[in-house]
Amino acid sequence: MNVKFYQDLIDDELSMNIILGMKGLVEIGTKKSNLEREILKDISSKKIFQNKNEAYKFLKELYENGLSHLEDKLLKFDPRLVIEEAMIFFTPLIRLSILKLNGKIDLEGIKFYFPKIYKSLNSINNNDEEDIRILFDTLSSYIGINKKAIDVLVNVNLVRIEENQTASSLNRPSGKEFLEILDFSFGVCRLFNFFQMVSKEKESDFSDNTIYVENGELYYHNSKDFMVDLATNAAFKDFTYPVKNSELNKIYGLYEEEFGFSPKKVLNTFNVMFKPDSLEMVFCSRKDEFRKLINISKGTLTYKGLVTLLKTDICLEYNKQDRYEFIFSDKCKVSAKGLVKIQDNYFFNFATIASYSIKLGNNLLNQDFLRNHELSSKKISRHLANSYAEKWLVNLHSKLTSENIWIQIQVKNFEQKFNFPDSRGTTKEVDFILFDASRKVLLIGEYKNWQDVSFNFLGMHKEQERIKKINKSHINLLSVLELEKRDLFELLNLEIDYAKLELINVFENRNVLSNNRELDSEKFNIKNFTRVEFEKFIEDNKPHFYKLKENNKS
Repeated sequence: MNVKFYQDLIDDELSMNIILGMKGLVEIGTKKSNLEREILKDISSKKIFQNKNEAYKFLKELYENGLSHLEDKLLKFDPRLVIEEAMIFFTPLIRLSILKLNGKIDLEGIKFYFPKIYKSLNSINNNDEEDIRILFDTLSSYIGINKKAIDVLVNVNLVRIEENQTASSLNRPSGKEFLEILDFSFGVCRLFNFFQMVSKEKESDFSDNTIYVENGELYYHNSKDFMVDLATNAAFKDFTYPVKNSELNKIYGLYEEEFGFSPKKVLNTFNVMFKPDSLEMVFCSRKDEFRKLINISKGTLTYKGLVTLLKTDICLEYNKQDRYEFIFSDKCKVSAKGLVKIQDNYFFNFATIASYSIKLGNNLLNQDFLRNHELSSKKISRHLANSYAEKWLVNLHSKLTSENIWIQIQVKNFEQKFNFPDSRGTTKEVDFILFDASRKVLLIGEYKNWQDVSFNFLGMHKEQERIKKINKSHINLLSVLELEKRDLFELLNLEIDYAKLELINVFENRNVLSNNRELDSEKFNIKNFTRVEFEKFIEDNKPHFYKLKENNKS
């Protein structure tokens, strides 16, 4: 088993990135693969592109050529054994993800499994917000980039199996050979994302300096931050929802009652396979063998639950869909699944099952899960809509008011107090409002607990367009409120004379706009946070928030 080999490698590489701080984070985001050097080596003179279409065609050929090089490199290896090796490499990645779950580092676990990373943490100033941000972005970017490379590599090999892309001599890659393959897979991911990015460049902004090749290297300056954002975006799906255990038990209990599955039941079902000396092994089972794992008295999946998950969610399988769509899929990927199905066999290890259980736990808290998998339960839908969807807001209100901080949530019916010249495209309600008394800023907030966070560029572009529409509707509201601030203060029962208005977006999962970035609209600032980042922002700024009056606590 190569788990220790890969774990030590991650420990070495990531500890150095952490010590380097921002420079280390930039190195992760701008890393080039040997694949790029290999397919660009014959372009010695500077190659420029006169327009976006030229660059688009070049990058399309480039990523397809890169994929062909990866497939050629894989020819001498058994695709099933490459997939197994990828799952073994996945083990320390998932271990690291869990040790930094929810923005908190398990120092004892890090010390045990990643001693060099543990030592490198001494270079971090725990009181410096920027140092902490860089640390978590570094961890998440490293994990995210490697996860994506693993996802693409596994999918390429599933396609190889279906298309019989094998040579007569089939071997298992050594640890060193696997790392060379993984580097090529990373290169393919990078080139594919460049291809997607250039499709969204504005023709009017495109110049011969936007993207070019020189001395065998590809330069795309707009991609520098994007690669880090992309990786961080993927890794931060590891955040769990802020729900009390009693509420989780209620929701998961409904899924168990209606469908026979829950995250705990998935773990209970497969845990019998994972002995202390086999946590790093890759298992291969047939469907009929899974039935033997069902033991209701021990809290396992029911047969109905097992069959439902096998049909809808837990399996990664290539069903002869478009090969490029599958290889670069944002949903069909081993990092989001528990089992890899190859013909009639299912491959899995502790890492895939543990990772899947965490993600399933998050996904079950969102109504999209039922809809996306064509499952129907009025009981679950009603509970999520009425009891859970706004749970975070209720908890936020309860926490802050208990600490004598003024906050209002789910503020509605603005049209009863204000004049809306054209109500189309203007929201009439906001999720929460806080007042930063030190800056004299009224923070008007929107919370989105979206389940899906895209990794590929096109998905992220659609996500940003969706956010822009929401921002526009809220900016329209702020424009109306700006004209009648005194009426707004009266509506909110705020005894203040002046305040600037600022829009706050809080996303349950990270996206490219997150990480406390400020976007200037024509009149108003917009700040974007993940839920975890916003909770930290609240904690750090408690002394600055407007306090409740003794006779007006609610």
